[in-house]
Amino acid sequence: MRRFDLPLYVPVPWLQTADRLELLDLALSQNPDYVRAHRPAQVRDHHDAIGTASAQAVPSALPDR
Repeated sequence: MRRFDLPLYVPVPWLQTADRLELLDLALSQNPDYVRAHRPAQVRDHHDAIGTASAQAVPSALPDR
């Protein structure tokens, strides 16, 4: 979709299953423009947690001074 300058929209399944967080991880890793969810706070919290974890996992590109 981005190839055509269209927004990336991801509907998140409402049913709480074991693989739901895995699907959410895959969807959020693509930095969607829009996410529709029945529990938006849960999606925001998970997105923040992923962002924090990836920021800690990636070393800084700037050299230490």
